[in-house]
Amino acid sequence: MARTVTLTTMINRVRRETDQEYSASIVSAPFITDAFITDALNEGIAEIWQYLVTNAPDRARTSTTITVVAGTESYTLPSDFQAIRGVDYPVGSYAASVHPYSFEERNELQGPWTATIEGAPFRYHVHGSAVTGSAARISFRPVPATSATVTVYYVAVPAALASGGDTFDGIIGLESYAVAYAKAKVYSRTQDREGEAVAKAEMERIKFNIKMEAGRRDRSGLEVVAQVRDRDNRGRARWPLS
Repeated sequence: MARTVTLTTMINRVRRETDQEYSASIVSAPFITDAFITDALNEGIAEIWQYLVTNAPDRARTSTTITVVAGTESYTLPSDFQAIRGVDYPVGSYAASVHPYSFEERNELQGPWTATIEGAPFRYHVHGSAVTGSAARISFRPVPATSATVTVYYVAVPAALASGGDTFDGIIGLESYAVAYAKAKVYSRTQDREGEAVAKAEMERIKFNIKMEAGRRDRSGLEVVAQVRDRDNRGRARWPLS
């Protein structure tokens, strides 16, 4: 379930909880500006999002399709791309997993590779989107020999908030972490060490909850039971009673 909140709402919450609310008719330029809080909120969102995708990446997983064409090796990934979760190649009514290759292997993957039900006809490599500011791209080797539509599962990143109406979907309350992060920044600037410590403790509590919940999204109550056979004293296989 979404927990969409606007930038304006988050700024107001930070001001309210740090006693930084003001009247424009009294103070035309507050010491703690909206720009300062906005920067802090975006820093907090980036930090907790990275923590989320490290501990529970499928909460931020989405997908896109890319149509590969014969003779073209490299394709642009979506602007919100952060990291690959998997790539599927269609083989009849099935999907085959496309496996990654390292840059060092690039010259070992130049020959043709015929698609089978067991595997895809090529492997992928993700590159770009770093200090050069280039868009993230995905390359396939051997270079595709035919057209096909591959599905790319990836971890997405939220866009930076700039205007008051811009929204952030906290999913599981992540907006509270961003607010706590911004509060800590405000308290640090106003030299309120006690308030800063409380805000940082709140940040750690939210991180702890994310880590505890990371592997428990499926609450259906079903358990996977693995039956393990061992041997009796005559070497015969037997099933355990418990």
